[in-house]
Amino acid sequence: MNDHDLALAADFMIDEKYDLLAPHIRQHIEKCEQCSKNLMDLTDALSDQTTTKFPLETQAKKKSRAVVAKDWLVAASITLAIGTGIMAWQYYHKYNELLEMSQKETDYNNLLLQNRSLENEKVELKTQNSHYAASLKKQNDSMAVLNVELQTKSNVIASLYTPNPELEEEMGLILRSGNLDVLSPDKRKYTQQETLNFRWKDEPKRLGLAVYNNNGMRVQTISSIDKGFELPLAKFGLGLYYYELYYEDDLVAINSFEIH
Repeated sequence: MNDHDLALAADFMIDEKYDLLAPHIRQHIEKCEQCSKNLMDLTDALSDQTTTKFPLETQAKKKSRAVVAKDWLVAASITLAIGTGIMAWQYYHKYNELLEMSQKETDYNNLLLQNRSLENEKVELKTQNSHYAASLKKQNDSMAVLNVELQTKSNVIASLYTPNPELEEEMGLILRSGNLDVLSPDKRKYTQQETLNFRWKDEPKRLGLAVYNNNGMRVQTISSIDKGFELPLAKFGLGLYYYELYYEDDLVAINSFEIH
């Protein structure tokens, strides 16, 4: 403490107004042993001088100095207790702030981990969706190719059973002439496991046989067959066919059959 503060504190002590001192001066006096001793010495000296000038007032103040000192010690103790309590409260409050900040930091880190986990799940889901989309596109492409193949096969199969205009016209003309009464083949549709049995009524005993596909291409020729001749169909493919029967180079019968 400087001389001014020390003199001011002594005046407050003599006038029994120590509690009205500025808080920072009181706190310093209570903590500094040297300043406290200097204050008491100065207070004693000032009290003696006051007694000389004002005997009656000084005597009364001397009598109460012990009380003032006692009150001062009590006040100092209370102030110290209050200061300690304030420091303890401040420490507790700071501790709670640090604890709250630590909890917030922990919560923040947990949120970061959750967000990273969600981002990873999003990336994984996006990857799975990409793979699924690629797989679906591949399946769709395969289906498109398969549909094209099926349509192509369907068109090819349909083309195998498309009637031949010239042979159809020729077949109609021959049927109207009625040159030969053919008894068999008597069916329109056959399988590859079956045979064509050729039989006709009356003469001649032997005939020539020619088989055509629906494109008009000759696929089988037999110069002479007897009644009851059987033609295996295993060597023929699926489709529409025509057969012609000849007698001495004259066409005497024409008809069609299908293999399924």
